[in-house]
Amino acid sequence: MPETGPVLVVDDNEDLRELLCEYLTLLGHRPVAARDGLEALQLLAGGQKPKLVLLDRNIPRLDGLSFLEEAGPRLRGVPVIWMTGAADDVQHPLVRATLRKPFDLEALERAVRTYVTP
Repeated sequence: MPETGPVLVVDDNEDLRELLCEYLTLLGHRPVAARDGLEALQLLAGGQKPKLVLLDRNIPRLDGLSFLEEAGPRLRGVPVIWMTGAADDVQHPLVRATLRKPFDLEALERAVRTYVTP
């Protein structure tokens, strides 16, 4: 049985963050949003247990890679999808896929469905 936790969306771009959350809701998921890695870390510390993380690599206060390192065991077994405009690949054991910005909603849907069901 799939986990029932939310999809954590971490991006400093408010418009994109809201669009992703609205689209995930339409797909049957329960999104939880954070503006940066520090806010996302606080959500995890407060008990959020996501089933997937959509993570912008270049975010303020605590960037994507630093967030993953700080989150440590709280994200064990949780797939992470990078969202980035950078051309280089940054590896991390939790990162399963990369969505290159700008990406379309169909690419997002395919990536999300690969790792979780609503």
